[in-house]
Amino acid sequence: TNLPTADLVPLRRSTSPAVAADARAELRRRLDAEGPRHTSPGSLAATLGVPERTLRRLLDELDGDTPVVVGWVRAGAAAESSRETP
Repeated sequence: TNLPTADLVPLRRSTSPAVAADARAELRRRLDAEGPRHTSPGSLAATLGVPERTLRRLLDELDGDTPVVVGWVRAGAAAESSRETP
Protein backbone atom coordinates (compact mmCIF):
# COMPACT_ATOMS: atom_id res chain seq x y z
CA THR A 1 0.00 0.00 0.00
CA ASN A 2 1.12 3.56 -0.64
CA LEU A 3 -0.61 5.06 2.41
CA PRO A 4 1.59 6.98 4.84
CA THR A 5 2.34 5.04 8.01
CA ALA A 6 0.29 7.47 10.10
CA ASP A 7 -2.77 6.62 7.97
CA LEU A 8 -2.26 2.89 8.51
CA VAL A 9 -2.26 3.18 12.30
CA PRO A 10 -6.04 3.61 12.73
CA LEU A 11 -6.75 1.04 10.01
CA ARG A 12 -5.16 -1.72 12.12
CA ARG A 13 -8.31 -1.55 14.27
CA SER A 14 -10.79 -1.49 11.42
CA THR A 15 -14.07 -3.35 11.84
CA SER A 16 -13.25 -5.11 8.58
CA PRO A 17 -10.98 -8.05 9.47
CA ALA A 18 -9.34 -7.95 6.03
CA VAL A 19 -8.54 -4.22 6.24
CA ALA A 20 -7.20 -4.60 9.78
CA ALA A 21 -5.04 -7.59 8.83
CA ASP A 22 -3.65 -5.80 5.78
CA ALA A 23 -2.84 -2.69 7.82
CA ARG A 24 -1.09 -4.73 10.54
CA ALA A 25 0.88 -6.67 7.94
CA GLU A 26 2.02 -3.48 6.20
CA LEU A 27 2.93 -1.84 9.51
CA ARG A 28 4.95 -4.92 10.47
CA ARG A 29 6.70 -4.91 7.09
CA ARG A 30 7.65 -1.25 7.49
CA LEU A 31 8.86 -1.74 11.04
CA ASP A 32 10.89 -4.81 10.07
CA ALA A 33 12.50 -2.84 7.25
CA GLU A 34 13.22 0.36 9.17
CA GLY A 35 13.63 -0.77 12.78
CA PRO A 36 17.17 -2.14 12.64
CA ARG A 37 18.43 1.06 11.00
CA HIS A 38 17.48 3.28 13.95
CA THR A 39 19.23 3.52 17.31
CA SER A 40 16.39 5.28 19.12
CA PRO A 41 12.60 5.14 19.13
CA GLY A 42 12.48 8.86 18.39
CA SER A 43 14.47 8.43 15.20
CA LEU A 44 12.28 5.58 13.96
CA ALA A 45 9.08 7.41 14.90
CA ALA A 46 10.21 10.50 12.99
CA THR A 47 11.05 8.43 9.91
CA LEU A 48 7.66 6.73 9.98
CA GLY A 49 5.81 9.96 10.69
CA VAL A 50 4.14 8.82 13.90
CA PRO A 51 4.49 9.98 17.51
CA GLU A 52 6.98 8.01 19.61
CA ARG A 53 4.22 6.89 21.96
CA THR A 54 2.29 5.46 19.00
CA LEU A 55 5.42 3.70 17.78
CA ARG A 56 5.93 2.05 21.17
CA ARG A 57 2.30 0.91 21.17
CA LEU A 58 2.68 -0.50 17.65
CA LEU A 59 5.82 -2.39 18.61
CA ASP A 60 4.02 -3.96 21.57
CA GLU A 61 0.98 -4.88 19.46
CA LEU A 62 2.92 -6.27 16.52
CA ASP A 63 5.53 -8.28 18.43
CA GLY A 64 3.45 -11.46 18.53
CA ASP A 65 5.54 -14.62 18.32
CA THR A 66 8.47 -12.75 16.78
CA PRO A 67 9.42 -9.40 18.31
CA VAL A 68 10.06 -6.54 15.90
CA VAL A 69 13.82 -6.01 15.63
CA VAL A 70 15.02 -2.48 16.35
CA GLY A 71 18.45 -0.92 16.70
CA TRP A 72 18.12 -0.13 20.42
CA VAL A 73 17.54 -2.20 23.55
CA ARG A 74 13.85 -2.50 24.27
CA ALA A 75 12.44 -3.07 27.73
CA GLY A 76 9.36 -5.16 28.32
CA ALA A 77 8.14 -8.73 28.35
CA ALA A 78 8.30 -9.33 24.58
CA ALA A 79 11.78 -7.85 24.35
CA GLU A 80 12.94 -9.90 27.33
CA SER A 81 11.56 -13.12 25.89
CA SER A 82 13.27 -12.43 22.56
CA ARG A 83 16.65 -12.39 24.32
CA GLU A 84 16.12 -15.69 26.10
CA THR A 85 17.78 -18.76 24.68
CA PRO A 86 15.83 -22.04 24.51
